[in-house]
Amino acid sequence: MDVFDRLVGKLCLALVSLACTLLFGMMLVICVDVFLRNLAVPGMPRGLALASDLSESAIYLMTLLSAPFLLRSGRHIRIDLLLHMVPPRIGWLMELVAACAMLFCCVAMVWYGLIVTGRSAGSNAMLIKTVVYPEWWSLAPLPCVFVLLSVEAIFRLRSLLGGPRQPRNEQVSVS
Repeated sequence: MDVFDRLVGKLCLALVSLACTLLFGMMLVICVDVFLRNLAVPGMPRGLALASDLSESAIYLMTLLSAPFLLRSGRHIRIDLLLHMVPPRIGWLMELVAACAMLFCCVAMVWYGLIVTGRSAGSNAMLIKTVVYPEWWSLAPLPCVFVLLSVEAIFRLRSLLGGPRQPRNEQVSVS
C-alpha cells in the first residue's frame, strides 16, 4: 500500500506540474493577445481569436489537474475551527464522517462523469467556439481526476483510522 501511495503522490505531482505548465501557456497566450491587440503588426491579426477559449479551457483543466495534489498536501479549502473547539475524539469523529462523505461524493462524481462522457461521445456532441471539438474531450478528465480524489479519500480514511483519535493538523493558518 505504501508503494501505491508513493506512486499516487508522483502522479499528483505530475498533474500539478502539468497545471503549472498550462498556466504558463495561458499567460503567454494572453500576453500575445494583448500585444497583437495594441500593436498593428503587418500580416498579423488584431489579437488572437483563440485566446479567450483557450484560457477558459485551461482554467477548467488547471482546476481539475491541481485538485488531487492540493487534497494530498492539505492545501485545499478546509474550515476546521469547529474541529478544534470540540474534544479531540469528537473532532476526529467529525473528520471521519467528512472523509466518508468525501469518498461517497468522489465515487458519485466518477460514476456521473463516466455516464456523461459516454453519452457525449455516443451522441457526437460538439463544442462550437473558435475551435470546434468533441464535447467529450472536455468531459473525459472529470472521472479520471475524481478516481484520484477517491483514492486520496481512501488514504485519508486509512490515516484517520490508523492514527491518533484527534483531528488532523493540515496546512492551517489562523491569521
